[in-house]
Amino acid sequence: PGRLDLKKLYSLCKDYGYKSSVTTTWHFPEDYFGKFCRSSGLLQSVFLLLIDAFSAVTNPFKFGNAAICYLQKDGDL
Repeated sequence: PGRLDLKKLYSLCKDYGYKSSVTTTWHFPEDYFGKFCRSSGLLQSVFLLLIDAFSAVTNPFKFGNAAICYLQKDGDL
């Protein structure tokens, strides 16, 4: 699938009457884990924790390579 700019998403939500909440995250391609971690479970765990920490730090700035979008129609419970 293609990418959708967050500004465009916010604009579409406003135009069609949706409230939105976005959480940005960083994802790392799964096949790269083998290259960087070399089958070390401990190294992989540390690497995933670093990615999660980096995601938490950059989320307030809405900066990441993936986003989780929550949409709710205005007026719905």
